[in-house]
Amino acid sequence: MFRTADRWGTIESRALTPAVVGHILKHCAEAAGLTIGSLERISAHGLGWAS
Repeated sequence: MFRTADRWGTIESRALTPAVVGHILKHCAEAAGLTIGSLERISAHGLGWAS
């Protein structure tokens, strides 16, 4: 679903791990000012329901 990209923007064939996606989500949530309680419910697993 999500692919890795190097610092030059080259998209690679391997996918991001769920742990990395979760880390990105939590970082973005913190930057958006969401509270700690909300962060605990954000996970890569929950993206499966997004459309």
